[in-house]
Amino acid sequence: MAEINQLGQVKEIPQINDAVMSLVAKWDLTAESVPTSWWRIGTASVNFKNAAKFLLGCVDELVALVESYIQSGKDKKATVLFAVALLYDYIVAQALPVYLKPFASKIKNFIIGVLVSELIDFIVSKYRAGAWKESPPVEIKEKHGEEKTNGGGKVEGSAEVQ
Repeated sequence: MAEINQLGQVKEIPQINDAVMSLVAKWDLTAESVPTSWWRIGTASVNFKNAAKFLLGCVDELVALVESYIQSGKDKKATVLFAVALLYDYIVAQALPVYLKPFASKIKNFIIGVLVSELIDFIVSKYRAGAWKESPPVEIKEKHGEEKTNGGGKVEGSAEVQ
């Protein structure tokens, strides 16, 4: 994972390693097994929807955890990407069907290096903004017929009620 090292330095922090091991144990407890059938011979039984949902939740947890232990932004991101890559290897890589195994490293590089990297940036921007949902721009509100107020409760363009 050369891309991770270009971001910053992965920090070895026992609490983060413990969190990854805890997430692996949590996955083992919640993973659904898919019944094996003749057409799934040679593949692991993992529900990819549940694996993706689990990994996305892990990214959020790891971003919050790393925030309290590492100062540098680049090191934080590199550490989270490394931790997610470990989880990916445990959860997803082993579950790839045989016909995708030759592309496993390219798939992992794309998912970790592009999707998860952008997800981290998105999560961090939302934490910094202090809100997950901002109000829609005024133009959208006006387009859909919502009244525009001037901050004092008075609807613009209407007479003030005495």
